[in-house]
Amino acid sequence: MMSINICLLMVAIACVIASVAANSPHEREVELELAERILDILEDEKRMGFDAANLVATGKRSGEMVLEKDYALKQQYYYQGIDKIAGSDATAAIAYTDYTPTHAEEIDNHTTVALVALEYILDQLGVPLDDLLKKNRYSAILSEWRAQFEEYESKTTCTTAEQDAEYRSIDGSCNNLNHFDWGKALTARVRMIPEAFSDRHGLYAPRKAANGDDLPSARYVSNVMARYLPDLANTPLDNVRTVALTGWGQFIDHDLTETPLSAGYAGAAIECCTLPENERRQRPQCVDIEIPANDTAFLPNRTCMECVRSAGILEDFGEPGRRAQINELSAFLDASNVYGSETERAEEIWDHQTGRLIEKLPGYPPEDAEEGACVKNFDLIPYYCPKAGDRRASDIAHLTVFHILFLRVHNDLVTRLSIMNCGWSPEKLYQEARKIVGAILQHVTYNEWLPLLIGEDQMDKHFKDNYKYDETIQASILDAFASAALRMGHSLVTAHMGRMNEKFEIIDILLNREAFLDPYLSFLSIEEVMRWVVSAPGQESDRFVNQDFLDFLFANMGIPLDLVSINIQRGREHGLGGYAAYHEECGLGKIRDWGDLTDHLAPTVDALKLAYPDGSVEDIDLFIGALSEKHTEDAHLGRTFACIFERQFTRLRDGDRFWFENADFPNRSGRKRGMFTSDQVESIKKVKLSGLVCRHYNLETIQENAFKVPDPNDRMPCKDLPGIDLTPWEE
Repeated sequence: MMSINICLLMVAIACVIASVAANSPHEREVELELAERILDILEDEKRMGFDAANLVATGKRSGEMVLEKDYALKQQYYYQGIDKIAGSDATAAIAYTDYTPTHAEEIDNHTTVALVALEYILDQLGVPLDDLLKKNRYSAILSEWRAQFEEYESKTTCTTAEQDAEYRSIDGSCNNLNHFDWGKALTARVRMIPEAFSDRHGLYAPRKAANGDDLPSARYVSNVMARYLPDLANTPLDNVRTVALTGWGQFIDHDLTETPLSAGYAGAAIECCTLPENERRQRPQCVDIEIPANDTAFLPNRTCMECVRSAGILEDFGEPGRRAQINELSAFLDASNVYGSETERAEEIWDHQTGRLIEKLPGYPPEDAEEGACVKNFDLIPYYCPKAGDRRASDIAHLTVFHILFLRVHNDLVTRLSIMNCGWSPEKLYQEARKIVGAILQHVTYNEWLPLLIGEDQMDKHFKDNYKYDETIQASILDAFASAALRMGHSLVTAHMGRMNEKFEIIDILLNREAFLDPYLSFLSIEEVMRWVVSAPGQESDRFVNQDFLDFLFANMGIPLDLVSINIQRGREHGLGGYAAYHEECGLGKIRDWGDLTDHLAPTVDALKLAYPDGSVEDIDLFIGALSEKHTEDAHLGRTFACIFERQFTRLRDGDRFWFENADFPNRSGRKRGMFTSDQVESIKKVKLSGLVCRHYNLETIQENAFKVPDPNDRMPCKDLPGIDLTPWEE
């Protein structure tokens, strides 16, 4: 039948061509369009000659063969001692904090199979992915794809009881009643602009330069753009914002996003730089960073910096698509950093007899006994690795103090609620305290922290109106936010952590290079550390990063890394578009040549030209280009990062059914109620972070906004700062 159709179409084309010369110009135009359409039909007929089931099955088998080969290679490197189970060196420490759970490893493997299969199908059809997704033309192939890959899907089903639940799920599922997986842990991050992968079909290979060449080494770009030459150890201080701004940023980062890495055999940490270069190129997980020959900061003859690819995922395995990244956490601002995003961990850290979070020492979390959970390089005092909802509680002291703070807040709430409502069960006490803590995190973030980053003008423009839940908004994490914008906080981190006495005098400092992932300082004197965190100025938000993060990241555990290089490389391997593409997406203007960089000072433009010497302005990485922008008035960010922040925080608020201000809380049964009563909401809105710090760290005085550097006259007695009034919770 197909051959008859083709013959008839060929005859039709011949007739059209023969008549073109004899007709009027308009008729010739119509007939040429008809001929082009007939050619399209012929091409479709040719493609429909493929057996869809066989085509997809062959592609899938190809993917499975690639996966089997990769598995054998991982096994080989594990038994050779190249890849190692988490231990005490820097790579293993990163492997612990960027932990790859079994489910994420399975998703990563499924992604490998799916992408190889898709590449095979596109090669056979000779079409780009966007054409394949035109369902009216390739419906048979798309249907067959869904049939053969639906086993990789793990779509959530929510019972009526789960949809009617008063409290959030731990993993973020069932928040949106039409899309149960939106914002759920272990789902794909979403894109703000199309992917910029460099393989022939644009599916998975890290971004390259606009002309197809390799981009300059991420370490080279870091050295040019992030190194503050007047003082290698200390970049300029911020005279407005305290270290607490940075610590809180990392705290909520660990509430919103974590990217698991590709794992080796038996969950081992993959190592690349110990292999010869030709072998590294054979490992798809290796996206290691070239160290320039003239780099004097690292050891002589060191040419490679470790960087392992993030675990992959498809946004929907039921449809062909490009590689995306897994968000291991629930995407909502829900205090998962305190309580966990996976049921097993969440259940391990609270006491089912009392509703309290478990304490090993009074006011301190339980111990995380897992290998590599933290580093303990000091022997002056006994201490341990604290276990919180998020695995990274020991990363740095200005983060650990907030984990300990909210353990204390939760347990204080449970104690007070149990006295007020003696009939409440431990489960209800735990859930109500968890619900209040989540609301406090939301309130502090949007009312005290975010305005100091994006500025009051942007807050008034985007967040001034009363909240209203919108079920059409997907409250998932933008990859541009997690892989670039939120990492601007690395520019704010001081070179050291410190302690202050009751007179707010610095009594001790500890260089970060000596204490990465080491909670020693927090156990030595947590109150003195917190006093320093809420009083000492952070670093200015600019393109510069302190030397401890450029040359000594995790140096206390082995071979040091460069955090800025990793940020740049991570953006490239995630397929983030260049800075210019995001600038345009935000409506800030097109950037086509160096003269269009009007959001940058002239010396910064010169530095960018040096960092990307052989390329186009379109090669500039998002992290570097946006971080180095001039700030807008009263903001801590340039316009591009401010745009990404605004879009992300709009999603987090307006797409969250459990947002604390939601007065019209819908459920599947049709009943509507507020997340909290109006009196409870007003009580939450009176909370200040400084008041919580006072109550739970035994301070006597503090400034009203813990994120603002205080003058001596700004401090007020702690008794004048209200805590949360729980009267509206009394039953």
